[in-house]
Parts: sequence; structure tokens; C-alpha cells
Amino acid sequence: SKGVDTQMNGKNPGRSLTFENEPTCKKSDFLHVLAATVLFFLLPSCSQVLYETVRFTDESDNATVTRSTGNVLAGYPISKRVSLNAECRTKPNGARIFFLIAEYFHESLMLKEWLAIDTSEHIAIKIDGRLIRLPAVPGRYVQQSIDGHPSETAVYEAPLEIFESILDAREVIVRIKGSGQTVERKFDSENYQFMRRFLEEVRR
Repeated sequence: SKGVDTQMNGKNPGRSLTFENEPTCKKSDFLHVLAATVLFFLLPSCSQVLYETVRFTDESDNATVTRSTGNVLAGYPISKRVSLNAECRTKPNGARIFFLIAEYFHESLMLKEWLAIDTSEHIAIKIDGRLIRLPAVPGRYVQQSIDGHPSETAVYEAPLEIFESILDAREVIVRIKGSGQTVERKFDSENYQFMRRFLEEVRR
């Protein structure tokens, strides 16, 4: 998170914050600053969804792949950005296979913290209190450094029912286990809308 920059008076760095012949801080000013500070810390807890969809043909099996990304989930700490993206592979015979793609990205360059997603563990999704565990797809875990930032991706096969349940849910909690730590995030209105748009894209 961003800090508040403070500058000392260059002529007399030892002076008090209240100067002679200068206005003192009013109570209303203090309340405005306090409200802005609270808002600053509350806003990042919301999701920052940037919906983007690509569609292409996988030449290995001629499947049409629809992949939607940018579904950043709400939660703290904001330095650990967690996304739950979606993919559908439509075979030439019309059969569809759905996937959820968990992405972890650490914002800070000063503290490079890897999640080290444990693909032997299932991703846990709690939909209105109902716990669902999905196994990771072998061979689709990627760990890399992007401009010095730790980044990880793991893919989980998910039946269409999971997506439909998410759209009808009041609360969705996602938990991803790493090496020595676990991150947990919740859906907000933009995350639900992301999944709705994804299914609309697939059904076109």
C-alpha cells in the first residue's frame, strides 16, 4: 500500500507543525483527512476486475478455447493479488470442458513473496456454505517472475455446475493453499458479473 509522504521544512526542520501566523488545523480538516485515509484503505479491498476474453483454436485437438482473464478477487493483503479466471475448451463434437485458473501475483518488489501453490492440494471454493474441492490439472502449473514480481498460475478442471452455482450464490469464498501459507478471497458484484459474461461468451 502507498504511504503518506511527509516533507520537513527545509529552513527549520525542528519547527512545530503549528507555526506562528499560520492557520491551525481545524477539526473539519482533520475529519476530511481521516475520511480520505479510511476510504484509501477500504477501496483496495474491492475487486479490480478488468474483463478480457480471447478465443482461439488449439491445433493439438482442434478444440476451440475461450479464455477470460482479469477476474481479480477482493481481499487483503492487497499486495497479494489473486485472480480466478475461466476457460472452456469446446471439442469438434461439441463437448465442453471447463476450467478455473487461479493466478497469484505479488505486487511488492521489496518483499518478493512466493505463494508456491501446492498442486497436490485441491482449490477450495465455498459456495453459500457448501465446500467444493477441485484437483489441479497436471502439467499446467506455471511459476515465473514478471518484471521481478513473483507470479504463479494453477489450473483446475471444474464442471459447468460450479459456474452456474456461483452465479446463483450469495457468498463465494476461494481458498488456495501454498507452501506454508494460504490465501483466501471473496467474490463481490464484479466477480459475479465476470463469470456471467464468460458463460455468455461460451454460449455464443
